[in-house]
Amino acid sequence: NSVVGVATPLKIRNAVAAGNGRGAGITFEGSLNTFGRIEGFYSGTDEQIQLYSTGSTTFNTAGAEAMRIDASGNVGIGTSSPATALDVTGTVTADGLTVDAAGASIAFTGASGNNFITAKQGIRVDIDSDNNQGATTFDITHGGATGTVFSASESGDVSFYEDTGTTAKFFWDASTERLGI
Repeated sequence: NSVVGVATPLKIRNAVAAGNGRGAGITFEGSLNTFGRIEGFYSGTDEQIQLYSTGSTTFNTAGAEAMRIDASGNVGIGTSSPATALDVTGTVTADGLTVDAAGASIAFTGASGNNFITAKQGIRVDIDSDNNQGATTFDITHGGATGTVFSASESGDVSFYEDTGTTAKFFWDASTERLGI
């Protein structure tokens, strides 16, 4: 298992005994140390392919980094320093997005310019979806959470606020079926 002119650049290990445990693998070595290992094995319930690295594992295309898994397990696509579990620089296309956590939010944090949510066939906001989490609202605010522009509650109340976001100027009270100005 050698390449002409290189002492031990690659070691290929055959599978060990059948059953749980280590299987076949490839070890990449330099003149002073091992710098990478790929193993495939059966864990008892799942087949696994594992990449071993002491730092980040990168995936390159056309000579440039396309994706990285850092030592903390964060995945970066289009970024070499992922700060979260999935950190993407660029446009993401998906058939759906579910954010499922207490206090979860979707934030647009661009330093400048406008942020948009666009939909080809409409947007549906389902407030609480009968999960019985109490009085739940969908709010549009400005200046952070200090000034409400629009609010819709799970009970059906809808309010539009004046510029400071403290007083509803136009509202629908679903419980009394009353429109107010």
